[in-house]
Formats: sequence, C-alpha cells, structure tokens
Amino acid sequence: MKVSAVIVNSSKKSSKIPKLNTSLFLSFLAVFSGLVSGTLLYCFLKESLYNDVFSIFISFFSDYTQKSSPEILSGLIVLELPYIFVMLIFSFSAIGYPFCLILTFIRSLAPTVLFSHLYCEYGLKGAEYVFLVLIAGEIISLFGVLLMTQSSFTLSRFFADNIKNAKGESTAEIKAFLLKFFVSTAIILLSNIVTFLTVSLFSDLFVF
Repeated sequence: MKVSAVIVNSSKKSSKIPKLNTSLFLSFLAVFSGLVSGTLLYCFLKESLYNDVFSIFISFFSDYTQKSSPEILSGLIVLELPYIFVMLIFSFSAIGYPFCLILTFIRSLAPTVLFSHLYCEYGLKGAEYVFLVLIAGEIISLFGVLLMTQSSFTLSRFFADNIKNAKGESTAEIKAFLLKFFVSTAIILLSNIVTFLTVSLFSDLFVF
C-alpha cells in the first residue's frame, strides 16, 4: 500500500503542468495580434491608407540617397524614442500595465502595414525588398519590443499588487526591471543599426 501511494504521489508531481508566464504570454499576444491586424488593416482600408503609407515609404527610401549616414541612423533611432519613453512611464504606474499592451499592439501594426503595401504595390520586387532589406532589423526590433513589454507589464502589475496588499516597494524588483528595460532598449536600438546596414548595402539594387 505504501509503495502504491508513493507511485501515485510521484505520478501526480510529474504530471503537474508548469505555470504559464502571464506577462510573457500577454506581451506575445499583443505583438502577434498587432502584426496580424496590420495586414488585415491594410487589406480592408487599402484605399484610405494607400497615400499615407506610400508617401512614408518613398520618403524613407529617398532619405538614403539624400542624407548622410549619421543623419539616417539618428533618424531611425529618434522614431523609436517616443515608444520607449512612454513605456517607461507606464512601467512606473500602478494602472499602466494594460496600456503597455495597447501601446505594443499599436507599435506592432506598422511593420505589416508597410510590408503589405510593398507586396501589394510592387509584387515580387516589394517582397524581395522586405526579406532582403527590412526583415532582419524588424525581427530584432520585435524581440526587443516583446522583452520591453513583458518587463514593463510586470513592474506595473508589481506596483498595483503592492498598493492592493498595502506592501512597500522592493528595490530589488525595480533594479531587475531597469536592467531588463535597458537590455530591451539596447536590442531595439541595435535593430536600427541592422536596418541601417541592410538598407545601405542593398537599397541600390532597388528602384521605387
């Protein structure tokens, strides 16, 4: 009887499903749903979005023939700063965690709106431009966005739980967040360097 009890207990322990990391799952969902929605948004609102997306892309593309390298790179980095700054503000707010997800969802719309436009407007040439020039930097950027969203969501929930349970702030939690936020910011900025390099290397192969 004892042996069978031990076997039953051990089987229960081994069949235990590990807890899902809620912050990571919700962050991934925000990024993924944003990417999918960007494609759907362009498909259904193509006529309304066409002129705006077209002018943004042509402006982006022509900058590489008219501006110096430092200007191009700094321009790419400046585009990311509002997202990073607002995410940092939401991180230190007890009610900021849903807004972290919403902001990331909106941020994730842009790549697939642009990619859809390039494919619909230029066909195979547009697809080649996406995969040869833009995709590497965007994958790195989305990875950084995913990490930033998770860390921001986690810290904001931490503050909310502390207020709810009347607990004091933990310096260790804040330090861990700042480290993760710094790493994710570095990854996003690295993605801009990768995009700059791929555009500089391959844009001469394309004419739009």
